[in-house]
Amino acid sequence: MTSKLETGYLLNDQVKFSTLSGDFNPVHTEFKYAKRSMWGGVVVHGIHQVLSVIELFISRKNIRFFLSKIHVEFLIPLIVDTRTHVVFKEDQKNVVASIVSTDGVTYTDINFLYEEAPSNYKFVKNVKNGVYKNSLPKELSIDQVSISENSINLVLNYKLLQELFPNIVNNFPYSQIAIILSSTQIVGMHCPGKDSIFSKLDMYFEGYKNINLKKIDYKVKKIHSFFKLVDTVGYGDGFKYTIRSFFRPKSQRQMHIKG
Repeated sequence: MTSKLETGYLLNDQVKFSTLSGDFNPVHTEFKYAKRSMWGGVVVHGIHQVLSVIELFISRKNIRFFLSKIHVEFLIPLIVDTRTHVVFKEDQKNVVASIVSTDGVTYTDINFLYEEAPSNYKFVKNVKNGVYKNSLPKELSIDQVSISENSINLVLNYKLLQELFPNIVNNFPYSQIAIILSSTQIVGMHCPGKDSIFSKLDMYFEGYKNINLKKIDYKVKKIHSFFKLVDTVGYGDGFKYTIRSFFRPKSQRQMHIKG
């Protein structure tokens, strides 16, 4: 079955999503900085797109569910205020969704496998309620990225979650929301950090239990200096994911009118 739903992203929503996810990379929130980037505008967080697709899917199907796995490819950066729609294709519990512009350009492809939650199942708020403080992303070079283990602490702002994704609340595991959000914080703030491109995400969940999360452990698995490529693995109790990211050219300063 194939269906289509309209969607869109505003700058104000981007600022809220940065606070929700902890990814304050200026390419997602600051117009002047983003204007000087290789894309010439504020770029919508890839994971903002992913959760928006899940939000639309829940609203359309009116179901409560768990993810067992999700694969995402961010093909072309999506600029805020671009008119888009989501095309859904379903086969049993397997869903393929594409975010597409009005003129047919595909920005993001998302494929996920899900399992419906029992009618009496309660999604527990098992991630610490809190707010990420606005901070500066790391500015690393490819030579400064090391194959070592790190971690990030997790909080989830339930009020912001309700504002941005009202259908996700009470219909999707809070632990899985926090795990998905952690991937954009790792890329945009830590590794590669400020000059990053989020390219691909593969995430797997073992079973459908509510995990009590305090942190995400991650480590760099592969570095390719020539292609400026970094593969990072995130993991914890009951889940594992792989991120592919790249270093992008730094934003350019405009020359002063006086030369």
